[in-house]
Amino acid sequence: MTGREYEQFVRAVLIRRLNLSPDRLKPGRLKGVTFPDEPEFKHQIDLFFLQDNEVAEFLTIIECKYRNPDGEQTWVDRPDVARLAYVRTSVRASKAILVTNENFTRSAYVLARSERIALLIITPRLRIPGRPIKDTGDLFNEVSALIDETPNPYELQVLNKAAPHPLRGAPDPLAPLPSPPARGPGGPPEGALPVRPDPIVRKMLTGKEPFLYFADLKPRDDED
Repeated sequence: MTGREYEQFVRAVLIRRLNLSPDRLKPGRLKGVTFPDEPEFKHQIDLFFLQDNEVAEFLTIIECKYRNPDGEQTWVDRPDVARLAYVRTSVRASKAILVTNENFTRSAYVLARSERIALLIITPRLRIPGRPIKDTGDLFNEVSALIDETPNPYELQVLNKAAPHPLRGAPDPLAPLPSPPARGPGGPPEGALPVRPDPIVRKMLTGKEPFLYFADLKPRDDED
């Protein structure tokens, strides 16, 4: 599966999960914020959709990050979250969702919680034929047909739902993080989303000195 195919796969999955029509959830270019008298520019958005009610309209943008599970595993990292946060502000979107088929680093997760960006793992359980399809509409139709024909065509895990409803209460930021889907007999490799609170975040929230884990003494690729 290619990145372009994964975008259409995510589109087909979310259309079914959110009960949207294909013409409402689609890729496109949205105008960004510029200074007066500056030339306008547009951001390429993987997917976006509008929701409205009697009094307001809400724009949600979605960024899809496909990682080849058969190659070198590269988790979605903090810069990917930062870029999406910038684009959300630039196009004046209400919400932003970051989707991958693999996983997120710990620092990406922490920044997403801070920026209120939703994180999803949508893992395909099907294979798309290798023939090239240039037209996006044709590719979407083929992926949609494969999803309908395949039992259990994907696995979906919501890691962060962004801003919680104030009446429901915010989730405990010190609670253990959800475990990611297992990747092979050994489970997720080291450096994937952790299943414990981040000690630095714990200090920020409680004022207490963080207790150290042995894993925290090892250098990590996802930190500067």
